[in-house]
Amino acid sequence: MQALALLLILINVGAIVGPVAGVAIIYRDNLSEIVVPPEVTTLVETTAQAGSQIWLPQFVNYTYDAAAKTVTVLFNFSNPVNLNVTINSLSADVICSEHRISLGYVGIANPVEVTKDVTVYIKAVFVWTSEAEAHFMTEHAGESTINISLENIIVDISGITVETPISYDVSYIPIPQV
Repeated sequence: MQALALLLILINVGAIVGPVAGVAIIYRDNLSEIVVPPEVTTLVETTAQAGSQIWLPQFVNYTYDAAAKTVTVLFNFSNPVNLNVTINSLSADVICSEHRISLGYVGIANPVEVTKDVTVYIKAVFVWTSEAEAHFMTEHAGESTINISLENIIVDISGITVETPISYDVSYIPIPQV
């Protein structure tokens, strides 16, 4: 009976230690690959080697749709790294910088393929709320622009999701004429 108990203990230990030891042996030359995917390492290395900086998208133009309560904004973005990337999703909350009132949210509808050394257009749609309309009419009456903050920014680039606690301030955004 004790031999059977000892055998079962050895089987349990082997079932746990075996796979862990196997992974450690496979990644013995670079244990960080267990935690950090090789794609992330490649992206960081190619960006650092090239001395590239990640530039923010540049504003091109915008259009309003008052009935749908949306503003469609067109940006261009240049891929400075030596890799093709896909921006699968991008979203953020839009806040009035002056009064800290939520105005709505912004995001992209479809993934965008960004090949290396190419500039592409990214279409983002801002959907404003009824509270935003009231805020525009009361707190920004007679003004033509507003300063906003993009907060809770979440971006998925080639399957790597990044959430940033940093807000991005944008000045002189035209106020929708509602």
